[in-house]
Amino acid sequence: MAVSAAAVTAKLVALTLSDRNGRTVVFSVIAALVTPVILIATMIMCTLSGTVDHNISAVQLSFHGGYLSSKVPAEYRMYIENMQDSFEKLDGVLNEINGMAEAEEVDPYQVKAIFYGLRKSCCRIKPGGFSGR
Repeated sequence: MAVSAAAVTAKLVALTLSDRNGRTVVFSVIAALVTPVILIATMIMCTLSGTVDHNISAVQLSFHGGYLSSKVPAEYRMYIENMQDSFEKLDGVLNEINGMAEAEEVDPYQVKAIFYGLRKSCCRIKPGGFSGR
């Protein structure tokens, strides 16, 4: 009679896991294999968290203004200042539109959010300054 490989493997696993030292060895090997994966995932999440914080800061500075450190790169400063100037122009246009509207007003934050998203997707910061795609 031929014994299948699955049956032999199942018996070896049962024999190994029935002993305390066997369980310790198996779980130590599993932990050694899983630990690098967990560390890499943690590093990736930390990096992405920093990116999110930077993007939130850029949006808050563009919408609400604020202090820009002297250590901020010139391209980043120019991007924020250009966005703030564009928002001021949008505010003027939205005030005119809202003055002409009879019933409802245009939500300035919604218009600015759409403008910010469109501008962010079509203009990229390059070493020489801004340019369209």
